[in-house]
Amino acid sequence: MDTSNDYRILIAEVAIKNLQDIIRNRRLPFSIRRDEILKKIKNIQSKLMVIKYSFLPNDILISSQQFKDFLEHVNSLADELMPKINNLEYSNNYIIVWIKWIIRTLLGLQFRLLLSGNYPDYAVDILGVRINSVIIHESIRNLNVLRVSTDEEGFTVVTNISNIKRGEVRAVAILPPKEFKDIISEAMVCSQPLSEKYYGIRPEREKYNFKEVINMVEDYLFRHK
Repeated sequence: MDTSNDYRILIAEVAIKNLQDIIRNRRLPFSIRRDEILKKIKNIQSKLMVIKYSFLPNDILISSQQFKDFLEHVNSLADELMPKINNLEYSNNYIIVWIKWIIRTLLGLQFRLLLSGNYPDYAVDILGVRINSVIIHESIRNLNVLRVSTDEEGFTVVTNISNIKRGEVRAVAILPPKEFKDIISEAMVCSQPLSEKYYGIRPEREKYNFKEVINMVEDYLFRHK
């Protein structure tokens, strides 16, 4: 397997570099052990390079010692950052939402590597979520602000899709956050209404607009390479 060009690994590589830049630039709203966290990030980058150039089949890769080492270091980083990040005081902070996405991307790498094929849209999580509320953006009238959720987690989504209704199940792609005049969007709606059976799980590719997700993933890689 050409792991060196696997989109899932490439996204993880760029994401951890983004986190390194955030920590180096001291852009957090709370105090951290900066040097210690940068050391953890460097270790993750080193472990990820071993994975990137392993050229192992994905099923063998995720059970390998090098992948276990990678996850151990990512979990150590998460244990350092997430207790503060999950504080509601920081829930609408753009940098904090970025870090949450980065940690999610790193921790979820093993599950996305189980998906068959190397497609750009496989580099991010896609979930069937419930639309809990739909309101018009206060400052941008052609946008709707959604609150969506599974049983385990919730997201704010800003969208220009006008026919979304409360109670629907739709697929969302969990993407790097974007800010729309003080509203931070954590995901992108990428499907028509779905069957209830897709609530809380990743739908098959044919159930969501994978071309739109691919464009977003490739744009992220292009801007941060």
